[in-house]
Amino acid sequence: MDPAARTTGLPPDTGALLQLRDFTIEAFIKIDDRVNYPSLVGKSRTDAGGPTWLLDTSSNGTLRARIDSQPLGQTSGSGSNQGINTTLNLEDGRWHHVAATYEDATRSFKLYVDYTLLSQATTVNPIVYDSKPLLIGQGGGGRAFDGWIDEVRYSSGILSTDQFMHA
Repeated sequence: MDPAARTTGLPPDTGALLQLRDFTIEAFIKIDDRVNYPSLVGKSRTDAGGPTWLLDTSSNGTLRARIDSQPLGQTSGSGSNQGINTTLNLEDGRWHHVAATYEDATRSFKLYVDYTLLSQATTVNPIVYDSKPLLIGQGGGGRAFDGWIDEVRYSSGILSTDQFMHA
């Protein structure tokens, strides 16, 4: 079996399904204990040990995204380690719906918490992919998450907030 398939729980030969140009990623999360920059979900990349894109929480418990859109093979430079931050603290012991959307044509990356748009930015370059896996709760350039992650959905296309999963 392909090692990437074992990591993601997907059958072999699904690489293209994990390299969406326009996408929505969403999940329900509940934080148990603070870990600085724990990975929630992200698409890792081979070079530099960083992610293509990654959702995590910052050192103050707020949702953020990291995008490394520099060309493959480059470990730094234009597009490396781009951060998109929010200000709502998620360390309140409750379940939260978190989501991100990315539109390739405009390079627009948006972050949502509990169905509300909290932050958006334009990536320096379009997102680049390689064959590395989609990781949930660990890896992708960050640290392991300490809490619960439920109902992760990675969709092709930009979903509106009324199309997001609801509890």
